[in-house]
Amino acid sequence: MNVKLSAVVLALLTMMSVACSVKEKRCDCPCYLMMDFSKVDSVSVPSVSIGMHSADGFQMTMELGCEKYGRPLVVEVPRSDIFINAVSDDRGLFGAHGLVIPQGEQCPPLYMHSSKVNTEKDTVTDTVVLHKNYCALSVGMIADGKSQPFQIGVKGNVCGYEDDGRPMGGDFLVVHSLPAGNLDVINLPRQKDSSLSLQILDDGQVVREFALGEYMVSSGYDWTAPDLEDVEVKVDFALAEVAIRINEWETRYVYGVEI
Repeated sequence: MNVKLSAVVLALLTMMSVACSVKEKRCDCPCYLMMDFSKVDSVSVPSVSIGMHSADGFQMTMELGCEKYGRPLVVEVPRSDIFINAVSDDRGLFGAHGLVIPQGEQCPPLYMHSSKVNTEKDTVTDTVVLHKNYCALSVGMIADGKSQPFQIGVKGNVCGYEDDGRPMGGDFLVVHSLPAGNLDVINLPRQKDSSLSLQILDDGQVVREFALGEYMVSSGYDWTAPDLEDVEVKVDFALAEVAIRINEWETRYVYGVEI
């Protein structure tokens, strides 16, 4: 349910507008941006990191606790086009100009809102709706009918998110040791294409590489969906096949030649 502006907020905005004299050029007066957090779940998202910027040099970052979700956040911004990002659990990586995942690290479990707001008005409202902006990839390896320990790597060409929320181009490589009998989970950022690869390593050397991105897209995975689905991948060396599970649907691919 949307939160309606209280009489106090309306009165405050009225006084702000009056403070900008009619003798001044309207372009020199600020716009009052109201961010509505009423659609954010305060239980699952205890705080949100907010970043704003415009092409003319304006930038601002702040943290908002869940105790403040019940009323609009009012921010004075220039009359321009303002890019807004609101993210949860960013692990301190989020800034005014986007989020860069450090080399060797996986994507934070991000729920994210991105918008571009024209603020060439006295007041404007942006309703924050967070969407799941990462894919939790579960990986398992089977040899001789049993789960086996392996070293795995996931390689891609997206290293974070631009300041407008789009995937940021850059090197992404996460290498994990996979214990026998367990699935390993690696969080992936939203992708721009199907170039992701899954690597099997021995003493740090790649011994086999699979076209993970191609398998996922062929199985129906949609990287443009508002909320990204999680994926389970199992590689069976005895059967020479890769099984991709998305929700309840599983697709199997037989491999015979290294990529």
